[in-house]
Amino acid sequence: MNNAAHLTHRIQEQLGHEFYRINNDGNGNPRYVIHFLAFANDYDEARKIANRLGFRVYKARHFGGGFVCQSFNIELDAERILAARLVEVAA
Repeated sequence: MNNAAHLTHRIQEQLGHEFYRINNDGNGNPRYVIHFLAFANDYDEARKIANRLGFRVYKARHFGGGFVCQSFNIELDAERILAARLVEVAA
């Protein structure tokens, strides 16, 4: 998969994982998928965080353990993931 989305260098380093561009949804909105480890080390905990942020489980076979979102501003979504990770660590 070589459809990595562009993020600023600072956010990309903090996030540690890349967003990948996938086919648009039925309404033409852009979609991106990211690995669950961007959210948390445990899949169940990552799923809770991802669902709270509006991400859904990505079920394609070629990308195991990912979450998908619709986004026109992927930088903002990356920042929301970083903020959610900080909240989980503090809790």
